[in-house]
Amino acid sequence: MEMEKEIYASFRDARIVEILKVEVNEGNGTEEDPIRRVAYYLNKSGKVLFHTTDKEREFAGGDEMLKVDEA
Repeated sequence: MEMEKEIYASFRDARIVEILKVEVNEGNGTEEDPIRRVAYYLNKSGKVLFHTTDKEREFAGGDEMLKVDEA
C-alpha cells in the first residue's frame, strides 16, 4: 500500500500590512432593523477590504464589540 503524499499550500507572499478599522452603528433602531455595530476594515487608500457585524450595538459602559488581536 502506497502512503498518501501530503500536499501543502503554495504560498506566494506573506507580509504585515497596516489597515484602518472604522466602527459605525447601522440600522434604524426598529425591531425589524435593530442598531448594530459594524466594523469596516480599509486599506490606507480608503478602499473597504471587508466588514464584520455579528450582534446588536453595545451601549456605553460595555466592552468594545469587535476586537483585533494585538501582538
